Amino acid sequence: MKRLLHQFLDIPATERRGILALVFAIMLVHTIRIVYPKLLSDNYPLTEAEALQFAEWIAQHDTSLGIVINPLKSTKSATLLSPFKFNPNTLPHDDWLRLGFSEREAGSVAKYIQKGGQFKVRSDLQKLFFIDSVEYTTLYQWIDLPENQQAFRKNQVRSTVMKKARPVPIELNSADTTTLQTLRGIGPYWARRIVRHRDRLGGFYRKEQLLEMKGFGDSLYQIIAPQLTLDTTLLRFIVINSAPDEEILNHPYGWYGVGKSIVNYRAKHKPLKDADDLRKIIAIKPEQLERFLPYLKFE
Repeated sequence: MKRLLHQFLDIPATERRGILALVFAIMLVHTIRIVYPKLLSDNYPLTEAEALQFAEWIAQHDTSLGIVINPLKSTKSATLLSPFKFNPNTLPHDDWLRLGFSEREAGSVAKYIQKGGQFKVRSDLQKLFFIDSVEYTTLYQWIDLPENQQAFRKNQVRSTVMKKARPVPIELNSADTTTLQTLRGIGPYWARRIVRHRDRLGGFYRKEQLLEMKGFGDSLYQIIAPQLTLDTTLLRFIVINSAPDEEILNHPYGWYGVGKSIVNYRAKHKPLKDADDLRKIIAIKPEQLERFLPYLKFE
């Protein structure tokens, strides 16, 4: 034993450090192979904080091993994806769920973008720790991003030229789904949702009404709002004194008892002269009535 120790000490210091590093690396890999499967078993579920701490610890101790570990995803089951064309930079939270990812995974993307993260090319999606190589391959053809840096630079030049040309604003109350898809961040799914919400309301009188749609985040709204105009003369009105009860009750702003209160009040006080008549209805909150009034016509 002493002889081996003397032989080891006779080795130059730089070589000794290399040997020690190699031994440490071997021990680290061996430990991971034993401990890591147990950590991921159903009997020992990791919290997000524990998993991230474990991954960071591995990365800090030896980045030369080339180990790529996703501590939050069990190797026992693959994520079932439902791919559709998407841009990860503008994809709303709910659409990440539609793709097949969890609430926690969708939330991590939002945090990444909020901190200034950006996906420039398709391969950048691999930055997300919860997407493995199999899932990336499945999603690749659906990612609405350039394939490489060269294509990205061409897109940047084209985008700059388009900005200088100043895009033509889109009128929100008359645009069809095809026109809406020319807006940055709006694909077929959101184009259909916008038209459906508009038709149910009878048109938009404020751009902010887009935010009433579940999953339509403020970040997406801020992107498209400057590109929109509103023609409120296109609103579809409810003639309050002659409209059937169902027309009032079925309007989205007539839900939660608002329409019922108006119908009952109208039956007793018809004809209604103006909005002040409706403001006498105690059962309706002022903010509920005020958002409904732009769709009501007193004749």
